[in-house]
Amino acid sequence: AVLRETWEQFDGILQEITSEGGVLDRYAEEIRASRENDRERWEKNYPSGKEAEKLIEDLRAQIEERRQEIEENLSRSLTRVFVSVTFEDEGTVLKTEQIYAGASLAKDLFPDAPEKKGFRFTGWRDEAGRKLTAESLIMNDMTVHAEYTAEETAQAQTAEIPPDEPASEPSRLPVFLWTGAVLLAAGGLITGTVLGIRHKKTGSD
Repeated sequence: AVLRETWEQFDGILQEITSEGGVLDRYAEEIRASRENDRERWEKNYPSGKEAEKLIEDLRAQIEERRQEIEENLSRSLTRVFVSVTFEDEGTVLKTEQIYAGASLAKDLFPDAPEKKGFRFTGWRDEAGRKLTAESLIMNDMTVHAEYTAEETAQAQTAEIPPDEPASEPSRLPVFLWTGAVLLAAGGLITGTVLGIRHKKTGSD
């Protein structure tokens, strides 16, 4: 309200300057004779009548253009609504930021990540459990709370899972021993048979 009131007072002065027959026109008329005498005496160092009139109109146009720009920007800014975002950590307010409604909260407006012994900070959530990020659009006043995860849980979630180890092959030793025993037994049987046959042949001879 103070800004609007101050601008309207100042804008009234500007309109009094640029209006037809206003301050600008009165000053131009007051110095007309002096300007013409300077032109006659110093020639090119001073503008001619037409050049002087153009300079006056250019100044009038510049003031009017700036008036319109200020009015448009001021009207647009004053109609926008601000909302606040309050950051809390277990009941303690860490920071409050104000932004335009419908805008997002820039990353540099977030407070530093709070710390809690035995826990890891994981972000900010509102009363409804929605996570607040730099892309979230803020429409109304809101309070967000620090969210934590127990350090053990966080470590378990982020720990690298080792690759599956190939299943160890069963030992071949029992099979080898069993096979060897069978071969020995078979060898003994074959040897005994051969010796028996030779014995019989020898006896018959």
